[in-house]
Amino acid sequence: MRHAAIARVYAAALLELARERGEPDALAADLRDLRAALADSPTLRGVLECPEVSGEAKDRILAAVAEGARTELTPRFLRLVVERHREPALLAILEMFEHLRDVEAGRLRGRLRTARPLAEEDRRRLEEALGRSTGREVRLSVETEPDLLAGLVLHLADRMVDGSLRSRLARLRDRLLTAELGRE
Repeated sequence: MRHAAIARVYAAALLELARERGEPDALAADLRDLRAALADSPTLRGVLECPEVSGEAKDRILAAVAEGARTELTPRFLRLVVERHREPALLAILEMFEHLRDVEAGRLRGRLRTARPLAEEDRRRLEEALGRSTGREVRLSVETEPDLLAGLVLHLADRMVDGSLRSRLARLRDRLLTAELGRE
């Protein structure tokens, strides 16, 4: 909860500054790259969140990660995060920045879990269909979860649609366990 409040303040200020400088798209691209680097490297996250690692070392690491940034706001933001000891909230800040950009653009983000890998074309068609039904642009992140057995689970805004075989079998099991035998 604490990281959420910090993330909102930092992300909102960062977005405002990027707008003033006319660089919101460049900053958004840099922050997406940074978020991907953090997601791909638990070691990087661990080093950044470790209180025993010096601020100077964290500065050097983040400067290397941000090398080639599209805007100078990116390394400045990262230095500020280290100066203020907000490294544990960094991922939350990046997520909140993306959320604020989505709200501003009228986009919906969703999470789609599938039993088998989804082809890019199928994901795009599903996003377009959801966009037509919601009247907003939809972007889905797709995760593969083989334990769903078949089907999919969609989380979009405040709704969830569970069309997985696992949940259907669980509902059938529950109905069979609660059914009165011998009655029709």
